[in-house]
Amino acid sequence: MAEASLPLDRAGALIAGRYLIEEALGRGGMATVYRVLDQTTGTRCALKRAWADGPSVAKRRQQLLEREYHAGDRRAVAGLSMGGLGAMAYAARHPGMFRAAAAFSGILDTRYQGGPISGPTFIQNLVRAFGENPSALWGDPQRQAAVWAAHNPYDLAGRLRGVDLFVSVGNGQPGPLDPPAPTRQARQIEQALQPQTLAFVDRLHQLAIPVQVDAYGPGTHDWPYWQRELHRSLPLLLRALGSR
Repeated sequence: MAEASLPLDRAGALIAGRYLIEEALGRGGMATVYRVLDQTTGTRCALKRAWADGPSVAKRRQQLLEREYHAGDRRAVAGLSMGGLGAMAYAARHPGMFRAAAAFSGILDTRYQGGPISGPTFIQNLVRAFGENPSALWGDPQRQAAVWAAHNPYDLAGRLRGVDLFVSVGNGQPGPLDPPAPTRQARQIEQALQPQTLAFVDRLHQLAIPVQVDAYGPGTHDWPYWQRELHRSLPLLLRALGSR
């Protein structure tokens, strides 16, 4: 069967010349998961197809929120960890859509070159930890550098002018909201994200773009800090929404 003979969301369609869709297992706001037959190996597996975030998709999401959830035209976006990457990148890639954006321990420079771990290596390790192919995200960091840059908050910083911004990060050392023995993973992730966040903040300062920063020192990659930072960012987010 030719790959283009059926829409890519229908049973019987062929993806990447290899994966034959058998059925959709589930759909969400970010992606659809299919059961597919790998025609190269003869095995069945699950394949996740993420939706694009181009202007037409963004417009459809906006219309859905306004129609089904009575959302207004004053919008703000916030996220933690990977969601922090999404919040800042989405705000930058869709100028005018959001009045404010916040990132708590976010991945804010995916092309960061420095210690303790480079941005590309961090991203690739993260994708691999979820059992996915790192190259299927944005390709090779060098050969597809333009694709990486097109999704990197640091590279897109200039497009955030006019958006009220809040970013926060700890340094990975055990802090006041940690359990007696925080995990090694929680410490290491926050240690890796601190220099990315500070590089992103420095870039905003170079561009004379205001940003509210809470680099709070001791603290690991864990929920109590993100809850506290959400409360600290609420005044900025609510002002953008016209609330108090």
